[in-house]
Order: sequence, then structure tokens, then C-alpha cells
Amino acid sequence: MSSSLSGQHRRAVRRRGNEDDGAGNLREQQVSTSARSALFLAGGRDRVAQWGIAALTLCFGIVAALGTTTPDGTRGSVVRTAVVLALAASTIPVAIVMTRMRIYTSWWSRAVGTNSLTSLNNIFVLYADLGLLIGLLSARDPLLAVQGSVLFAVIGGFVAHFVRLGVMYAHMAFSSLVIVGLSVWAGIEGAAVGTVAYCVFVAFVASNGIVLLLRSYSAAFKRALRTQLDWANTDPLTGVLNRRGFNSAASEFLESGRPVTLIMIDVDRFKQINDVHGHSLGDAILSRLATRIAEVAGPNAATGRLGGDEFAVVVRASGDAAVALIEQIREAPSGTQGDFPATVSIGAVVYRDADHSTNPERVRPSLAEAMSIADAALLAAKDAGRNTHIVVDADMYDVSGKPEPSKSAGCTSRPTMRARVRPRPAERIAANGDVETLV
Repeated sequence: MSSSLSGQHRRAVRRRGNEDDGAGNLREQQVSTSARSALFLAGGRDRVAQWGIAALTLCFGIVAALGTTTPDGTRGSVVRTAVVLALAASTIPVAIVMTRMRIYTSWWSRAVGTNSLTSLNNIFVLYADLGLLIGLLSARDPLLAVQGSVLFAVIGGFVAHFVRLGVMYAHMAFSSLVIVGLSVWAGIEGAAVGTVAYCVFVAFVASNGIVLLLRSYSAAFKRALRTQLDWANTDPLTGVLNRRGFNSAASEFLESGRPVTLIMIDVDRFKQINDVHGHSLGDAILSRLATRIAEVAGPNAATGRLGGDEFAVVVRASGDAAVALIEQIREAPSGTQGDFPATVSIGAVVYRDADHSTNPERVRPSLAEAMSIADAALLAAKDAGRNTHIVVDADMYDVSGKPEPSKSAGCTSRPTMRARVRPRPAERIAANGDVETLV
């Protein structure tokens, strides 16, 4: 059983590997949402990391302030002391800012597109590196500065987790150059070669070693988490999203505003196919059908298997684009059945954009509402004789009513919609997106 399931997962992963960039980005967004939720539910709290980073930032300020109290530091030089104290004071507002940063969102999104959070992280690393450099150069004793360069290791702990690879390499190159430069300065000032070599080696190992170790661990942990979350949100038979994954993706579509269309698809007489031809053929039909639906829906739609022979698609479209997509989905089985006929019935709900909506205050409909309307339309399509689709305009839908097929327009292949709407008469969405009254 476990080996079979693993094989199905591997096949699903191979199918997903053939998706284009758009689909990959959509799935990455889905995994990202699940990752943040999983980290939170597992006990991860931003507060711990936020306050930890803030505390270490303040520690840098304390170290800088202590440097002004020793002759080997800045004591005796008014200018150097003023500069270092200003740096120490700057750690206070920076620490406050870091307590408000969304750490886990930043950790996950460091490798996904352009993100304002990662930009903030880059600025923080630049501030820390340059601030430490200024503090080290302010010391009178270069050997003390070499010893202080070990603090690059603390910055490296942040760099390992919260910035992209290029920034990490830039930090390592910068810290290495600083350490080399300080060692040359110490040698010129007459410090013992053995002492300088010892301090430099320790600084190199600490500042660069910790970055590489933590980065490799962080990357491995993220890969494992991504794989587990991907599997947890993927239907193993078909490779599309399962109910959990689809609900999450559909919710994000609906919450991000209109226009949006939610489509529910059901294979006609699927139980009869299983009973007559066997479950192996039934599974093959479902797998091929899911692939075709995902191909037709395109990379910017979310496709899921809700269970059994029922699928769903959510896409950013309305009007003629939505109707054309639904018709393509209805015809999708023609390329999947082989010698065994299979058809689908479809119910859909369309939320038009606010400019064309008759009910613009419903900008962000709930997933439960959208699923309920689409499901009612699907049942009406089944009652109409199957192999058809019914599209409902959400602005005109009365939740107390039931979508009904239009007797005059026919319900075998053309897209029709009829809903009980009070006090309006029955209406339909035309191919151009306009609303027409049915006679």
C-alpha cells in the first residue's frame, strides 16, 4: 500500500514537473500559504524570532558602547567615540523595526519572486555589515578589531535564513575582505604574526562556517517541508490539488477580488463505468480527465479533485472568457476516453468585475457561497440530462432558489443559465457577458 502510494506521488510529481512557469508559481503560492499555516500550527511563533533578532541587534549596540570605555577602543578620541555612540543608539529603532517583521513569511518567500520583506532583510544586512565595519575601524588597536570581526558570525546567522543566495555570497565576500584588511592593518602595526593568524582563522571559521552550515540546514528543511505540503495538498491519483489544496487556492482567488469564476465538474454515470469496465479504467479516465482539465484551464487557474469523480476549477475570468472555458472543459473528455465514452456535467458561478456587477458590494464572496451556488448549478445540469453545463450569475442568484435549465434554449451542449431571482425574471449570461432575460 505504501509503495503504491509513493509511486502515485512520484507520478504526480513528474506530471507537475512538466507544468509551465505560471502553474509552478501558482502551486508555489499554494505551498507558501500552507507552509506559513503549518509553521504556526506546529508551534512556530514570529514573536520568538522577532524578539531574538531585536535582542541581538541591541547587543551589537552594547558592544559598541563598551568599546568607548577602553583605551584600545575609542577612548580618548571625541570623534571616534561620537561615531560609535551614534551607531550604538541607532540599534534601538532598528531593533523596534525588527520586532514587527514577519519572520516566517520572510523565511519562506526569500526564493520566491520579488518581495518587500526580503528587501527589508537586505537593508538590515547592509546596515549590520556597514555598522560593524565602522565600529571595527574606530578601534585604536587593530588586533581588537580583528577579534571583534567574529561578530560577522552573528549577522551570518540571519543571512543564512532570511536572504537570497546572492546576498549571502555578497555578505561572505564582504566579511572576508574586512577580516583580511584588519589582519593586514594589525601586521603593519606590529602585532605578533602568530596572534594575528590565530585571530584571523577563528574569525574566518566563525563568520563563514556558520553561514554555510545554517544555510544548508535551512534549505534542506524547506525542501522537505515543501515536498510534504505539496503531497498534503495534492490528489495522488490525478496530480491536481485535493479538496484541502483547492479550498485554500479558491479562497485566495475569491478574497483577491473579482472577476472570478468557480466551476464544478462531475463525470456522468461514473459508477456505471466502474461497475461495467472496472476501477482501473475508472481511475485512468479520472487521471486523463484531470490532466485535460488542467491543460484547458491554463496555468493561472487552480484545478482540484474534490473527491470521487468530482473536479473543480477556479479562474480569474468572467463573461465570454468564462463561457468559452467552460465549453472547452465540457469537451475535454473527448480526448481522454479511448474506446469508452465518458461525458461531464458542469455547474459554474460567475462573479463579474465590480464595474459590470449589479451587486458591487459583494466584492469578496465566501468560498462556501460560491461552492453552494456552483453545486446547485451542477445538480441542475445533471437533472437536465447530463453532458451539459449551467452558468449562474452570482449577482442574480437567489440562495433560496435552484438553478433550472432553460427549456427554450436547450441543455445538451449550449451554455445556459436560469436562476430563481426575486424580484427579477429569469436571466442568463450571454456569450458577450451581457445579461439577457429568458422568454
